[in-house]
Amino acid sequence: MKKSRLTLGESNLRQSTKLLLIMKMIAALILIGTLHVSAGVKGQRISLKMDQTEITKVLKAIEKQGAYRFLYNSDIKGLRDKVSIETTNAELSEFMPLRAV
Repeated sequence: MKKSRLTLGESNLRQSTKLLLIMKMIAALILIGTLHVSAGVKGQRISLKMDQTEITKVLKAIEKQGAYRFLYNSDIKGLRDKVSIETTNAELSEFMPLRAV
């Protein structure tokens, strides 16, 4: 009876293939988990009632209520404009139009 012997090169190749397969599976699981976590943030509701308030103060009030963070240049003159807003239990997209810049 002949026994099959693996050479050193064949053994390393099989181990490398198994390791690569495991790494791909772990990467896929991490990706799926990340996508699942990011989907849960959308449903936050905000309630505000502010009269003649600067836009920067409105943004800060929104940040305090939810997990939202706004980045803006404080030198922009339009941020000092005063606005009135009244909303109850609404999503951010319902009362504040968002656009990618």
